[in-house]
Amino acid sequence: MSSVQKLKDLAVSDSGFVFDPYTGSTFSVNAAGRLILKGRKELKMNLSPLISTLILCLVLGSWSPGTARGGTARRYQRSYEMEAAGQAAAAAKELRRCPAAAQGTYFFQLRLGWLLYLAADHAGAIRAYRRAAALEPRALEPILGLTLPQLALRRWQDAAATARAVLRKDAKSYLAQSRLAWALFNLGRFAESERVYVRVLELYPADLEMRSGLGWALLKQGKTAAALKTFRAVLAVSPKNRSAHDGAAAATAP
Repeated sequence: MSSVQKLKDLAVSDSGFVFDPYTGSTFSVNAAGRLILKGRKELKMNLSPLISTLILCLVLGSWSPGTARGGTARRYQRSYEMEAAGQAAAAAKELRRCPAAAQGTYFFQLRLGWLLYLAADHAGAIRAYRRAAALEPRALEPILGLTLPQLALRRWQDAAATARAVLRKDAKSYLAQSRLAWALFNLGRFAESERVYVRVLELYPADLEMRSGLGWALLKQGKTAAALKTFRAVLAVSPKNRSAHDGAAAATAP
């Protein structure tokens, strides 16, 4: 592709934001660069390839796609470091400093959803996870991620529906089943919750969290003996398990 055509095809906003359709890169130019590009477009100057190349060099300066990608990579790395330090809100803010082109990607929206969830911006997390799902309609990651802020907001019905959407694609998904069981429990649908807990435990018999959850689902249905047996099975291998301890106490209360 000639430099003349490349110069013609650059998309430039009034603020100096430039999009290169050939590389997908985005960058900014200074006032002089905006004038050059605006004049090239509006005056329809018939420039030679050599002059067009010189204009490109003047406009873009020291910018290169590699530099832009490096900047994005640094934003991601900083976000990982901030997350590890317990600074989820700062990590999300750092990530949002990525160029617009990077922000339109699946990975960006997925990571942003996770960071916003950690930062307790659950409404923002829901929006980010939904944008990620729209970018990759067959992906399960953003749908599973969506259940996290829904559960945090106590939107039990929404969380149950989202978990079931995952299970229609992956019937044995541990995360979808476990979160569905918890949502159903909080909806007061204890028999359904019990059935889901049982299915999870068939695949993961040593999962003490799921076994304790089963105990509570049984207890809420008045199946006290079965619930107590389940709680004691957990306490036999995890004596300080708080959920099982409280469940056993509730099951034996007068």
